[in-house]
Amino acid sequence: MAATAAAGSSSWYIGPKADLLIGCGLWSLPFLLITHQLNLQYGVALAFAFYILSFVCNYPHYMATIYRAYGTKADFEKYRFFTIYVTALFVGTAAITHTSHMLFGDRVNLVPYFVTFYLLWSPYHYTGQNFGLTMMFARKRGINPTLTERNLLQWGYVSGYLIMLVSIQAASGGADPNLLQAGPWIQKHFDNFGFWVNSIRWALLVFFAGSVTYVLFRWIPQVGFRRAIPVTALACTQGMWFLVPALYEILGSAVPAVYYSTGTLAFMHCAQYLWINFFYARKETEAGLRGSGVWRPWRYFGILIVGGMALFVPGPWFVSRAFSFDFTESFLIFTALVNIHHFMLDGAIWKLRDGRIAQLLLGKGTAASSGAGNAASEYLTGAASWLAGRSPVARTIRYGGIAGLLLVTALDVTYQFATRKHADFDEILLAKKLNPDDTKVHVRYAELLASGGALEEAISAVKEAIKINPYSPAARRLLPALMARLGEVEGNQGLMRAAYDELRLLPMLFSPDLGTLMLWGRLGTQFGDVEEAIARLEEARGIEPANLDVMLSLADTYLAAGRNEESVAAYKQYLAALSEGFDRSPETIRRSVVAGLKMCDGLALLGRTAEAADIYPQLVSTALRIGDTPLASQATMRFADLAESSGDVEGALRLMRGALQISQAVGDVDSEGRAWFNLAQFLADHAADPTLALAGYARAEALLAATPDLARLSAAHRERLQRELGPAVAAKAPTDLDRLVSMIADPSQQVPFRAAKP
Repeated sequence: MAATAAAGSSSWYIGPKADLLIGCGLWSLPFLLITHQLNLQYGVALAFAFYILSFVCNYPHYMATIYRAYGTKADFEKYRFFTIYVTALFVGTAAITHTSHMLFGDRVNLVPYFVTFYLLWSPYHYTGQNFGLTMMFARKRGINPTLTERNLLQWGYVSGYLIMLVSIQAASGGADPNLLQAGPWIQKHFDNFGFWVNSIRWALLVFFAGSVTYVLFRWIPQVGFRRAIPVTALACTQGMWFLVPALYEILGSAVPAVYYSTGTLAFMHCAQYLWINFFYARKETEAGLRGSGVWRPWRYFGILIVGGMALFVPGPWFVSRAFSFDFTESFLIFTALVNIHHFMLDGAIWKLRDGRIAQLLLGKGTAASSGAGNAASEYLTGAASWLAGRSPVARTIRYGGIAGLLLVTALDVTYQFATRKHADFDEILLAKKLNPDDTKVHVRYAELLASGGALEEAISAVKEAIKINPYSPAARRLLPALMARLGEVEGNQGLMRAAYDELRLLPMLFSPDLGTLMLWGRLGTQFGDVEEAIARLEEARGIEPANLDVMLSLADTYLAAGRNEESVAAYKQYLAALSEGFDRSPETIRRSVVAGLKMCDGLALLGRTAEAADIYPQLVSTALRIGDTPLASQATMRFADLAESSGDVEGALRLMRGALQISQAVGDVDSEGRAWFNLAQFLADHAADPTLALAGYARAEALLAATPDLARLSAAHRERLQRELGPAVAAKAPTDLDRLVSMIADPSQQVPFRAAKP
């Protein structure tokens, strides 16, 4: 009771609803569920919505820290290491990062390191804020945490962060080349990677649940459950923020954890931060520690909005237009460095052990008075005070700057809308006029050109993007894809070889993504680099182990490389995954039959002919069930080839006649012609009467008139056979064609075979 009486006079900061929903995060679960579903269905629209919301939530949250640290002489002086020296260091770092290609060589790219540092620190920053608010509410509500309880709760919260860190770093990489991940390297060098990752996640989850539950059960009896609701809610919020995304990932969500961290979680964190800053700034002002002592909430919020815009919007635009620098990369640099600076400054200024902060947030202790600063703080704060003053010059500069900032912001909003993922041709042309120095614009322009068939123009557009930024992942990945596509259309092997060479440069710049690796594997197989193709496809499998296209491509490439054991295993994995899906469409079933035929080829090469012979009839019946006569006929022919290679000539003939009957039953002329061609080849090798083969070739030619290449091949075989037999024997076949054809096709007719060669 004594501890409770020592707490502040009010149990709330802004009010019960705002404190619980925003400050304690009770809106987290519905917000996570809704945004996850919206992201799956309307991902582009949701991303743009979060971009618009950033002007009133995310950006102001950064400015709130600047306002807090730079707003008074006392604060400026107190944190001068961060406000002056660290800030100067970050300004210099931004300049060096923008010019790193020129300073250190074309292959040096610092951007991924800063982006990775920012992305990995962000969730830890959210964790620190949740922990700080939990301790703040605990002390305000009269809870007296012991050092052990405090440390245990802190490590419990950190374990939640570590779950997300594991998810981010254990991902297979490739999707975001500006994020450096350990997952690909670990997967390559260690077995049972997935098992260990999930084991670590579950261990952290158990530790989180155990430590947080223990602390809450120690705290709640001190003040009662009702007064402990805020700390309980914050503990649940920490769990939801970090465990729900991991759960989505385990269940196969298409949204990586890093996108939750920079999207949904970032928005909720910023709203939470603004909530406590709003209260703190009001109490600080009313206590006479800042400004006139009169609290003007709309003025405060307006300063945060305008200041937030100034932190993020004009910098990339100025660098891009003034120095012809890639706008997309400049935006990444500013975002990463502003965030890292914010994390450092924020960690310094929000300490409950600080007397003034404790007095304002907890209602105890003594507020520190404004002290005198050094020359630098006096000069800078004096300049800021003059700029905020009423002189005509200051007002002109101030309002002119705000007007210019709002104009640039309106330009940025227009530009971001015009360059969204599904922007149309007119919007991209507008964006090119607004800023021609952005790889994102040229890449989207190239995609639109390619969709219209203008592949040469599309390639030129991508090359223009690469001139702007040779490290642009989107441009570097798109160029070989377009070159390979144009090479296929034109039959230009040189262009396809050039695409292959472009692909082989990518690992020097960043990790290739799934689509790039798939293309690399296909071109590698085409150019005879089968082992290289397998390596790239296995890398693709590491990115998406359950991807059906990757499974099938890898199985095909194993077969082409003669790695038959691996090909059979890969086909079986593919067929098992295909059967586990809910898609039972004819096309999916057809894909399973085609893969089954290839698997049987691998089994035959391994000498497992009995196993293959058991599978072929199933494939034939499956193809017939979906009405795919050519495929059923093809499967029967492949079965016949297996019988022939096993020495069962009679069985092979029976199966070939069956394939012919399948085609004839539905009047499929092309399939029937192919069946006759295969049958003629078989008869040429085995029949005692050579005129049977001549008749078969002649029949195939007549049916394959619509397939000129195969018809010419059949004619060539027939002419070669006629030359070998001589004119007298060859002349018999045309005169007796109908009888010979009938005999060949009739299952009741015996066909004499030549004796097998010893």
